[in-house]
Amino acid sequence: MGYIVSALRQMGWDFQLHHRFSTEELMQQCRVETQHQALLGRLLQILAEVGTLTDAGDRQWQVGQVPAVEDPLELWRSLHNHYPAHHAELDLLGRCGQSLAEVLQGHCDPLQILFPNGSFALVEQLYQHSPAAQAMNQLVQQAIATALENLPTDRTIRILELGAGTGGTTASVLPHLPNQQTDYVFTDISPLFLAKAQQKFGDYPFVRYQILDVEQPQQALFQHFDLILAANVLHATADLRQSLTHVQQMLAPGGWLVLLEGVQPQRWLDLIFGLTEGWWKFRDNDLRPLHPLLRQAQWRNLLQEQFAAVDVITAVEDETIAQQAMILAQSPDATAGTSATDPGNWLIFADRTGVGQQLASQLQEQGDRCTVVYAASSDQGLQEEALPINPEQPEAFQRLFQRVTTAPTYRGVIYLWGLESATTDMTLDALEAASRLTAEAPLHLLKALETAAIAPPMPLWLVTRGAQAVTPDQPLAIAQSMLWGLGRVLAVEQPLHWGGLIDLDPETSVVQAATDLVQTLRAGSAAEPLAVRQGQWYAARWCVRRSRHNLHHPTSGDRRIAI
Repeated sequence: MGYIVSALRQMGWDFQLHHRFSTEELMQQCRVETQHQALLGRLLQILAEVGTLTDAGDRQWQVGQVPAVEDPLELWRSLHNHYPAHHAELDLLGRCGQSLAEVLQGHCDPLQILFPNGSFALVEQLYQHSPAAQAMNQLVQQAIATALENLPTDRTIRILELGAGTGGTTASVLPHLPNQQTDYVFTDISPLFLAKAQQKFGDYPFVRYQILDVEQPQQALFQHFDLILAANVLHATADLRQSLTHVQQMLAPGGWLVLLEGVQPQRWLDLIFGLTEGWWKFRDNDLRPLHPLLRQAQWRNLLQEQFAAVDVITAVEDETIAQQAMILAQSPDATAGTSATDPGNWLIFADRTGVGQQLASQLQEQGDRCTVVYAASSDQGLQEEALPINPEQPEAFQRLFQRVTTAPTYRGVIYLWGLESATTDMTLDALEAASRLTAEAPLHLLKALETAAIAPPMPLWLVTRGAQAVTPDQPLAIAQSMLWGLGRVLAVEQPLHWGGLIDLDPETSVVQAATDLVQTLRAGSAAEPLAVRQGQWYAARWCVRRSRHNLHHPTSGDRRIAI
């Protein structure tokens, strides 16, 4: 309070007992800049909370008691001596409090106070080394570790940090992430913060640095993250509901949002960050009529509008006195409430051997809706249920997804074009011709799928027939094996778009092959590569097999080895 009273007196304000005035009158008399109107209103509210003023409503105030003349510097020194562990908070508070009058009148840039000569040291100390920051960052570290335990260990973990700033929270998280399994995207709206972070976290090769404004809708680059971390950033946006919508769109189904937020107004924070325009940026007055920080119950209610599970955790047992909280929210799972047997929409890239058409017929008989796509030299004359597109033109796939994204959510994409390459011919010409449907076209398809940024993501199944050797004497459709190589890579690098690999029995009829495929899809087990033979499902496993031919070598004498 001493800094507020001192600043008002510096600007020429005289506290007269019972004097009544408006915020506008005070601004005019003290020559307060219009941009600091919200800050001044908060300062007057603080004086009302301690009894110096009485809030008469409608931006009217009355002096309830005349404050004593005190030197805030003396109190600051006393606090600094008694609480040395809190020097980060006190150093910033002292700098900002002493400059409060100059900031209100527009004579001083608050960013120069927070970042003198471009130095991040003061703010970095606050967010990384202060006792409160260390306690909350420890909670975040533990929460992230717990969330990652439930993710598959054989794929990359995608983590996005919003408004990472000086990297105070980042520094507590990165050392505990697996180097070879993590893709960590450090973002901020300021290129300066990104440049500083690249220097600070240069020892972590799995970190990427990108400009991102959470208040704007994001493109495919910022989608399908397993975990999004936002430490003390969302309150600085104009519309929390809109910002959370953008965050939810960037999460993978079932992904986690980890927030650090102040959960009640704190005077010392208002005297530091309240000097900046961003602190008062909020325009969602139904949620935040006077102050940017929401209370715990407000956060819980707000997040429950868009997220499936919400939890609020504080570092102290008594939540009523907690000033900061870690808030966890889980994005709805795309499969939640949906059974594998429920009707759905399928996009089928059908072969000309008949399996794709038979698959569509069987799915439609069970209540599903199917869009069938054939490989053709032209994509003219598109029809609603059967679409011919050119497999060699990436833009044809782009146009396809522009059409299908207007339809209801698809259960998945089933790629059967490779079945047209069922030959065992291993000539170069045959393999090159087959690669158009087993390598090039699937890559065009995946690229279009990523660009379309469909939410929730559409899983992709790659289907072959006779491409895997389940029995030793079975001839292989070598040309289709390229799809298996591609599929194993996609399963690791694009898990959110991955459905599975299915190898159908080459000895069965078209009808039976389609039936086997429907049963595999309905079983929901196709995420693991499977082969179907005579109605049985086989999965790849390491095993010891005795050779059919014994190896004989002489125990003595000369031996010739050809290399």
